[in-house]
Amino acid sequence: MVSNDSTAFRFRVSLRLDGCECWREVLVPASMTFFDFHVVLQECFMWYGAHLFCFCATLPGGRQVQMGEPDPWGEDPVYREGRYERFMPVEPFPELLVSRETELGDAFPKTRTARYYYDYGDYWIHDVKLVRTYRGTRINDPQLWNGAGDAPPEDVGGIPGYERFMTVIADPDTDEFADMAAWAREQRWDRFALDKQRERLFHWRRHRDMML
Repeated sequence: MVSNDSTAFRFRVSLRLDGCECWREVLVPASMTFFDFHVVLQECFMWYGAHLFCFCATLPGGRQVQMGEPDPWGEDPVYREGRYERFMPVEPFPELLVSRETELGDAFPKTRTARYYYDYGDYWIHDVKLVRTYRGTRINDPQLWNGAGDAPPEDVGGIPGYERFMTVIADPDTDEFADMAAWAREQRWDRFALDKQRERLFHWRRHRDMML
């Protein structure tokens, strides 16, 4: 059996947006935890880890697993009463694996696909596809190989809000443009540029420590 420490995975992660293309291709070590992979994807899509997340996958034999936090709602009694249950992912898989303790190599390449959910309100769904496995390859840090499309800003209001945002931000002559552009700056939103995203990913460990 090949160690996760000497294996790397290349993933293509595509955000589901109606009629819009938004994807990133990354190379990461198989020994990376799902929590760290979450941080990497936050960097690649220019988000800031302000919301809950999980990964869902089906392993051989039909074993359904969810990689996430063991107690995502914390001590908040409102959440514990189940008032916001509708914001949970549509895949309440029976087996929960702790994302900070589960490595990518524990699920891949047994499965070649997974779903990554981020922000159960805006409800962003990403399709995670394993493109290639590199055996005997040791890498220390994630690499952003390629990508396309502008990711939504944080708290934009889901797909309908994103569509409205992109329409307004594309037309400086509209009455709403100035306010929308100011809000986008507050959200630290920017259009996708590969070099900028690679520079941001360089600092992923620092950002991870802020999320812990």
